[in-house]
Amino acid sequence: MSMKYDESYFKGETICDFYVPPMMKRVWAGLLDMLMVVDNLCRAANLKYYMAYGTLLGAVRHKGYIPWDDDIDIWMFRDDMMKFIELAESILPKYGLEIITPYNDADYNNPVAGIFNGRQMDISKERLEKYYGCPFSMRIDLFPLDNLPDDQETVDFKCRLSDEAWQLADIWNKSVISEREKKRRFEALTGEIGYTPIDGVSYKQQLSMLCDMIMISDDIPDSEYVANVRLYHEHPRARFRREWFEKPVYLQFGQVSLPAPADYDSVLRTIYGDYTVMRKGGTVHDYPFYKEQMAELHRAIKKQGTEIPEIFRE
Repeated sequence: MSMKYDESYFKGETICDFYVPPMMKRVWAGLLDMLMVVDNLCRAANLKYYMAYGTLLGAVRHKGYIPWDDDIDIWMFRDDMMKFIELAESILPKYGLEIITPYNDADYNNPVAGIFNGRQMDISKERLEKYYGCPFSMRIDLFPLDNLPDDQETVDFKCRLSDEAWQLADIWNKSVISEREKKRRFEALTGEIGYTPIDGVSYKQQLSMLCDMIMISDDIPDSEYVANVRLYHEHPRARFRREWFEKPVYLQFGQVSLPAPADYDSVLRTIYGDYTVMRKGGTVHDYPFYKEQMAELHRAIKKQGTEIPEIFRE
């Protein structure tokens, strides 16, 4: 799935008054290769995905990555997403990738599915050759698009319960409250939504699953609006008309063309307002994402008493 790049591509450069270091260029290339695996799987299974958030903005405004972005975001409608996850669990490992969700990982407390090239840094020759000299664990975020209930009261109810599930999962293995209180809260939450606990699955994993499951609204398949409901609750503008996504259009993203919502202009204006105005920032993590991995790599190399290779210096 690797693409061909001239070596000059991997040199650091300033784009839109923002310096993009050489390693970020390698990350960009590696992430795009990972996405092409996803793209091929979706085409083969007749599943739709769309560029989302900063990835979509980058395609429209820069024909590629936003200079200060360091990941890839995609959307799928819930039905396609669940089908994709089922297929991806068996197919992605053939390409050295893995999809992680609350449904298949007891320690993953995140309602956004992650597609990873590995869970940790790897400086093996194979990894470096495959990912253009990048040794770091990278991820693509897969966001669900769910039917959005018409009334705000139902949205608030779902988000309150989802937040409670997430918060309880987050502290489950910590000594913040007593074990008795944890189980009391678990029983109260599951009782309120009529959920029957699953034997053999940890309380923490079930809470992480519930955080996502509560957001699903199968009873309104033709809702006028769709959204990532958890994000919508925090940012009420972030809801989209279903018709904006009815048929994808393809936009240039670096060397490839990727699917976008048909009315991507309305989608972007809903999220960002006047998206033609350059605004740096917007990520929910420190930039670059590999900062801690790079520091760990430097410590390991120094411990061996060897000099840090040029490719790993920034």
